[in-house]
Amino acid sequence: MRLPLFTTPEADDHIRTIDSWWRANRQVAPNLFAEELAACFELLAALPKIGRPYLRTAGILVRRVLLRATRYHVYYTVTPAGSSY
Repeated sequence: MRLPLFTTPEADDHIRTIDSWWRANRQVAPNLFAEELAACFELLAALPKIGRPYLRTAGILVRRVLLRATRYHVYYTVTPAGSSY
């Protein structure tokens, strides 16, 4: 079962900033960050508990997944209704 994914406005800002920097500074692979993040989102929609537990705050478990090629982490939670990032 695939779960819906939601990003927060703060995460969206981070994604835009990182993607913009990556495109401007990584001329050999300008799309790498966007492609790797999209693949991660696809994986998490199918296997939401694949990320390693990172911390628990206010009773909510935060997980993280490393984007190996770009070395960024995706931090997220899994809720009964789906996943959020």
